[in-house]
Amino acid sequence: MLEHFGVSEANWKVGAKKDPNFIASETPWFVGRAVAALAADPDVFNKRGKVFSSWNLSDEYGFTDRDGDVPHWGNYVRSTIPEYQHKPLDDEFYSYWKLISGKKIGADTWG
Repeated sequence: MLEHFGVSEANWKVGAKKDPNFIASETPWFVGRAVAALAADPDVFNKRGKVFSSWNLSDEYGFTDRDGDVPHWGNYVRSTIPEYQHKPLDDEFYSYWKLISGKKIGADTWG
């Protein structure tokens, strides 16, 4: 992604000159902080079988990007493209989502 915009982690915000939506992006460091937060969570096993966004994990664990920003693509999309509809991957989603085999996805899938 950074190569596509001709930027590096140090100057990635310059990429918004090519595409204004790029300003809502996070650095690889931010995504790494999300992974570190999950790794440090003693209850991470309760998250097994689910998908998470870095911005929602930042809300939950309180980490920031290297420059102190808290990029949140979900909030950005809701504020700039209100007609964009998406289904959050929350407990309601996992209550009805199933694998092709018919097995439910969620906390009881892998346990």
